[in-house]
Amino acid sequence: MRRVAHRVRERGKICTVSSERPDHLPSFPVRRLEPAPGRLLIAAPLLTEDTFKRTVVYLLEHDSSGTVGVVINRPSRTPVGQVLPLWQDAVSEPSVVFGGGPVLVDGALCLGQVGGDEVGEDESSVRRLTDSLATVDLDADVALITGLTTQLRIFAGHAGWSAGQLDGELAQGAWFVVTGFAADVFSTSSRRCRENCPAGWRVRQPHRRIRDCCGRYR
Repeated sequence: MRRVAHRVRERGKICTVSSERPDHLPSFPVRRLEPAPGRLLIAAPLLTEDTFKRTVVYLLEHDSSGTVGVVINRPSRTPVGQVLPLWQDAVSEPSVVFGGGPVLVDGALCLGQVGGDEVGEDESSVRRLTDSLATVDLDADVALITGLTTQLRIFAGHAGWSAGQLDGELAQGAWFVVTGFAADVFSTSSRRCRENCPAGWRVRQPHRRIRDCCGRYR
């Protein structure tokens, strides 16, 4: 598996959206957040392509050139130690590779949770994305990285949108944008994501549909 460290530049095509709007979606206005690093995209029922159906995507980058994120609720059955033996004991449970998205699926992207003072500006092996989340260089010394981070997750591939592509999908109603936290990347439960679904949509949905849309470990 090829390793991908730090800034990810490739973008990829994302989804197919159903042309029919389900009756259970809200017909009244709800507050909408704009995409931004650190926020979550939650797949709406309109998103029918298997690649992103029922996914939760943590956004890593969003600017005029496009958007990059990782799917955080699709663990594989491949142990990290099978592809990166030195990192098996360093990653958070479940210690498997997660499917991060359809772009560069043969590459490994590592994210780590960091505190306020552990990572200095001169630390090249860990690059902050938000106050508490960073990309990790998988060629770095494992002991050094575990001393700088509190949690680690390794993803195969990532999700990417070209300039304006995500805006078009949001206009179609394919995604909900909600507040995210670094801890979401390492969570083994989708409960907090469900709680952050737009209130109007959540009230109109049976609990099972909310749970399924936001993803489950299964």
